Amino acid sequence: MNKEIILQNPDQSITNSLSTGRREEIEENRRHVYYLAMALLYLSRQGLAIRGHDESGLSSKRGNLIELLELYAALDKLTRRYGHYTWPEYQNDIIHCLAQQLQLKTVQNVK
Repeated sequence: MNKEIILQNPDQSITNSLSTGRREEIEENRRHVYYLAMALLYLSRQGLAIRGHDESGLSSKRGNLIELLELYAALDKLTRRYGHYTWPEYQNDIIHCLAQQLQLKTVQNVK
């Protein structure tokens, strides 16, 4: 009986719910990385500091990156979870990727 209901209504299956939830999580992670890259690119172009003196939640000196991410999160209604996104190693990896893309674009323009 339950199998017939699931076959008639595939949108309500557990597999579909898990799959939809996972897709939404992936999309949100992509938006977080996009905004992180945009914030890092902006701060780099302006020559502004990325990290703050004290990045804890109660600090008023959390740094430009955290403050920009807070602003983006509010504008796009993202959940405010940063986790490893604010680790210096992760930031350096993204800055390195941005630098590679900039270098490729520059070489293409020169050619």
